[in-house]
Amino acid sequence: MNLLIVDDDTVEIQVISSIIKKEHLGIDRIFYAYRAAQAKKILEDEKIEIIICDIEMPGENGLEFLDYLQEIGHGASKIILTAYEEFEYATWAMRAEAMDYLLKPVEDEQLNKVLEKAVRIQTENRLKRQKLNEWEKQKFINREIFFEEIVNGIIEESGRVLQKEADLRKIGMSVNTVYLPVLFCLKKWPAFFEDYDQKLRYFIMKNIAYELFEELSEEVICLPIHHRGIGVLFCGEIDFNMIYKVSMEYMNRFHSYYGEYLCGYLGEKTDISGLKSEVQKLIQIEKNNLIHENKLIGKLEKEQEVLFEREIFRHLMISGKAKKAAGLIKNYLDIQKKNGCLDGRMLEKLQQQIIQEVYLVLYDAQTIVNEIFNDSKYQELRKKSLLTIEDFNRWLDWLLNETTAHMSEERDKNSPVGKAKRFIHENLDKEMKCKDVADAVYMDSDYLSKLFKKEAGMSLLEYIHKERIKLASKLLLITNQSVSDIAMQTGYTNASHFATAFKKETGVSPLEYRKQKENNQNVNCLFQ
Repeated sequence: MNLLIVDDDTVEIQVISSIIKKEHLGIDRIFYAYRAAQAKKILEDEKIEIIICDIEMPGENGLEFLDYLQEIGHGASKIILTAYEEFEYATWAMRAEAMDYLLKPVEDEQLNKVLEKAVRIQTENRLKRQKLNEWEKQKFINREIFFEEIVNGIIEESGRVLQKEADLRKIGMSVNTVYLPVLFCLKKWPAFFEDYDQKLRYFIMKNIAYELFEELSEEVICLPIHHRGIGVLFCGEIDFNMIYKVSMEYMNRFHSYYGEYLCGYLGEKTDISGLKSEVQKLIQIEKNNLIHENKLIGKLEKEQEVLFEREIFRHLMISGKAKKAAGLIKNYLDIQKKNGCLDGRMLEKLQQQIIQEVYLVLYDAQTIVNEIFNDSKYQELRKKSLLTIEDFNRWLDWLLNETTAHMSEERDKNSPVGKAKRFIHENLDKEMKCKDVADAVYMDSDYLSKLFKKEAGMSLLEYIHKERIKLASKLLLITNQSVSDIAMQTGYTNASHFATAFKKETGVSPLEYRKQKENNQNVNCLFQ
């Protein structure tokens, strides 16, 4: 058990420490802080169960620190030890849930008696938490078994029988709930998975599923309903868009870990009596699937249409041209509006496709996506985005700008080198000299060249060349454009010059590079 003493008087801290009977009380470590800010840092890094705090300290005082602890719900036992006996202070301390208010100088026996009480309280709380965790864990296991037996037909599907079984097993949830089953399956296991038994394979897939899906509905239950995959049951209120998005993330994460693609099968919402038949439908759909992988097949997938030029959009995002990508979408919306085809349903479908495209671009760039999609600003804009075209455009601009920023190699956008890299990325389709870059960032060309080489480890011209080849490599893989077109889009006015530069950098010609990659892996499967 750990104790923290917060007091700005170093001598006082030494006195308090010397009279505490650590061994007798069962206190393992004592930490010291001379300011509230220092104490907060210790609380972030260490598990503290007892706090002894003075009141008068520079900056934030001890009572304000107690208010902070109460605000964040910290479970430590709090003891005030001060030279002030004002009633107002004592009242404040009690309101902030301090367990005792002691006056300096404190008697050894008095302090240790209060600490003994604090240790007892913390020990009891620890035991309660352990019992609660064990009970919650068992309740969760009971839920998994309960729903597994339902989909396997072991429990009768009538409402009365199900409710009786739920109450008997104490699963802690009503059967009068809406359920949505999703099945994730492989056509074959990765080679190393063959050495594992089915239970261990299920355990691996289940852990990834709970990590990603646990907050998407009131309750998420994973079930072993398929020998080559896993069933995920969403219970309660359901956001189809979020389930679609995170399901894609689940399948892509599994692929990044184990090298094989999953395919997802999205069911329909049902009550508990229709759960078994809905799962059986998904199993049959999976059995009939001989082609698709890394897709979520179901209601959303069936209704989805190609609404805009996705390949061009993807190219613009990869090139870091968020404004042009947004312009492509807005131009499409203007055309649909003039044709009288724009409605809420179409706008929602378009949004789903944009989210999928952005996610895949980020995934291909090995960029963390949660920072964008979990951002409170994104959630706020997304909530309003389908109300009006203006709201949709505000959401679109924010999403594409943030995506471009996250894909940038240089996080510090305000540094000279960061600005130079951004200018280079945005102008790879143009002829570019060192002076052009220096002028764009308002710096002397020689000075920028030295600074760039120091920070980037290569010259400006070498960096421009490598970025052109990197962009060309991506365009060769994700588009069907000719070598001449790609040469123009990466700043080469002569296709022959481009081919020579590309081969010098990669060891193969542009066409050989495209052919080799297509033979090694089906890179387009991510965008189907």
